[in-house]
Amino acid sequence: MRTEQRENGDRGHSNTQNRPLNADSERNGMSLPVAPLACIEENIPTAIVQAIKTLLASEETIFVLFRLNSSHTFQLESGKEEKSLIWSVVTGTRILLLSVASDGQSYYDGFDQSAVVEYQNSFGIDSFKIAEHSLSSGFWQGKRSYFQEAAQLFPLPEHEKYLYLTEKALRDHELFQAAALLRTSLKKLPGTKAYLMLLSVLSQQDRRDDALSLLDEALEYAELPVFLDELQHSFPDHTELLLYFAAACEERRDWDNCLKIYQQLLRENPEFDLYFLKSGEIYNATQEYELALEHYHKFIELRSGTKNRFTNWELSEMKCFSTDPDLVKAYIDLAAIYKYALNELNHAVSAYIELLRHAPFYLEAYRLFWMAYQQLYSSCPEKACQLPLHIPTFLQVYQLLAPQSYRATVGTGKESAQRNAGPREMLPAGYRKILDDDQNMFLDSDEQKTFRKLHDWLMGLVLSEENGQGIEEYCEQVTETNYPEIFRMIAQLSEFFDIDVPNCFISRGKIGLSLRNATRPFIFIGSEHLNKDNDRYFSQDELVFLIASKAEYIKSDYLLLTRTELWKSLGMASFNGFLAALQSLPDGGFLGKFPSHLAASGLKKLYKKCKRSNIQNLLDFFIKSPGQKSSTHPKPTREELPEASTWNQEIVDFVRHAVYTGDRAGLLASNQIRTACSAIFKLEKIQAYDDMAAIPREGLLKLLSKQDQRGHFLYFEHARRLGELIKFALSEKYLYLHRHALIFHNAPDTQ
Repeated sequence: MRTEQRENGDRGHSNTQNRPLNADSERNGMSLPVAPLACIEENIPTAIVQAIKTLLASEETIFVLFRLNSSHTFQLESGKEEKSLIWSVVTGTRILLLSVASDGQSYYDGFDQSAVVEYQNSFGIDSFKIAEHSLSSGFWQGKRSYFQEAAQLFPLPEHEKYLYLTEKALRDHELFQAAALLRTSLKKLPGTKAYLMLLSVLSQQDRRDDALSLLDEALEYAELPVFLDELQHSFPDHTELLLYFAAACEERRDWDNCLKIYQQLLRENPEFDLYFLKSGEIYNATQEYELALEHYHKFIELRSGTKNRFTNWELSEMKCFSTDPDLVKAYIDLAAIYKYALNELNHAVSAYIELLRHAPFYLEAYRLFWMAYQQLYSSCPEKACQLPLHIPTFLQVYQLLAPQSYRATVGTGKESAQRNAGPREMLPAGYRKILDDDQNMFLDSDEQKTFRKLHDWLMGLVLSEENGQGIEEYCEQVTETNYPEIFRMIAQLSEFFDIDVPNCFISRGKIGLSLRNATRPFIFIGSEHLNKDNDRYFSQDELVFLIASKAEYIKSDYLLLTRTELWKSLGMASFNGFLAALQSLPDGGFLGKFPSHLAASGLKKLYKKCKRSNIQNLLDFFIKSPGQKSSTHPKPTREELPEASTWNQEIVDFVRHAVYTGDRAGLLASNQIRTACSAIFKLEKIQAYDDMAAIPREGLLKLLSKQDQRGHFLYFEHARRLGELIKFALSEKYLYLHRHALIFHNAPDTQ
């Protein structure tokens, strides 16, 4: 029998703390089924714990448990009265009030969710009214948070109580706990909001597979429009969730709803290129080809405006090296639509050409292009001859990359391709800029100014007239008498590039080919390259490629270093960092005198001297990566690292730009991509040169994929360099220049 409840505030009781407990947490040696992040008071008496356990139903969970500052009066057998504090318990479906006397008597009252609950608070008093009971607590008694939690949670259905706790977990960035709460809520009663909240948590945890599995379950519960409406109202920042729904619809081949999602995303962000790509794929799947073409072309237009932002430099999959995989997908889909759906072979071939120029190592593109080209040539030869691609060069590239695939695909069709020759005009034999926008290919206008300033500074430091003095004592100068072919070759290339004819010297018993001196540049060739008995002997075509590239250096003023090849010099990380360090030195003072000492003593000599002094500590900041630093040297801060790395990368990029430009000039002169490749490798170290022997048999692509024992790719820079050269060889500008620019007056028509 229940006894009468009376209120009696216990002001002498010390304040308690609001502390969340995990489910089945231990209290006084007893366990209670407590929800994660529930509002539970500490130090629960054992008698109260046991009384609560007897009152709870199976699988009933506690969300709020705290001691009230009100008491219940018991009549003891001795005739005395005893006041025991009342405890309040909020579960998933009801609220319990209970108290236990010292002799074991207990008081209990319970209310289901049909009971009316009123909660009021003022500056000093909190009051909680339920049915005929009125409970209050002073602010100083520390119960306000418990009262508020009880008032918030009690009216909610059990599954919504878990959503309430989930929001607390998310505010505290407790994602794993939030996911557990949401799964419990869905188990109690599935709902669109719980599904969306759990999807959001899984996406934040980057658990893509779990998210897609949840979406399958969610879409069995309700139709997609129901979830989209809930997203609009409850999730203002819902883009990522929409993309998950789009992926689920794509997996189910629910193209209508998938398209609705991307249309909504495009309305919200009409310039985001990836939405056009996905929309194009959907229209392609539904055979709405005109709309598919429109969206693919819009994607290509937007994505092409980004400068190397999505470029993949990973060599693990060579076909995507130096490419944007999304652009590759778009070009392949475009070509397939034109070829198979619309039967427009000329447009299909044009799409394959763009794919080749974007992905120079994607072998399948070479095969697909050749097959489409053969069909076009058979049906409409005049259109095939008007394509903006030099077909003989394409065949050279294909054969160089993969000889076996080339033989299987091209077969006897090569002869018909040779007829693709347009009109040939001869421009004046003076220099014509190879690419008007060559600078813009790698550098924007601001970068050009920065790098040109850096270049001029470097030239003043490391190049001087002294480099050419006395060279006749140990080298033989090229004349029309001793080396007539090389002499005439240099003269004709100089005429084409409109530069003064540089002197050329042949060393004795050496290997290498470089350009030296600033005020009067000269070409330096190792005599072993002219010895036919030497494996590194340069053929005439290889000499044309290399000397033309050096002539372009002279014309473009790309003379950066002496003593070694341009490409090798700034490829050294220590040199890059050293140059960057010098660039940052202030004018005047001891450090400011470095440049003048540098001009007199030489860059490498000064660098070696610095290694023996404390100045090396300063230079190491620019030279070494964090992993290379000695433990005795302090590591740079996170803010400092990007600056040093940026300086190093800027110099390397500038060198790459110079080398790529020279390579393009060399290819234009020699017209042989195989020759360019062999010339480059003949100047490399022994291993690279030895590996080159396998190219005719296995192909260049296999060589570039070669790794060392640690899994590092040996020819990363070669892949970048040759990839850029292949892109130029397959470009429309190369086709135009090849047809219209005459370098060697007596050269045969290579077409």
